Amino acid sequence: MKSIVGFVLLCCALSSQAQAGEIYGTVSDESAKPLVNAIVIARSADNKTEIARDTTDAKGGYRFFVKKAGTTTIVVLRDKTEVAGEAVSYPNPVRYNWILEKVKDKLTLRRQQ
Repeated sequence: MKSIVGFVLLCCALSSQAQAGEIYGTVSDESAKPLVNAIVIARSADNKTEIARDTTDAKGGYRFFVKKAGTTTIVVLRDKTEVAGEAVSYPNPVRYNWILEKVKDKLTLRRQQ
């Protein structure tokens, strides 16, 4: 019986470590208008491996979970254009509100302060 209880506790501990945390927030344009139906992707820090993906809702909101704490590349895909920013995930939820703006005729992604 002790071994079963130990096994269950071990499984619970491992599953709680499986997800480092939640990254959520909004994406808007430079006039503060929410970007609806934009694809938001979490990729590894080297921008090669997709970790999670969501589509923004009517308020520009997105939400996903990542397995490892640390630096994550956030990519917003809008009208066949990818724009990337950097986020850091933690064991607790973290909010990143992004602004998609044009700088010198190039789209950029800036974290809203």
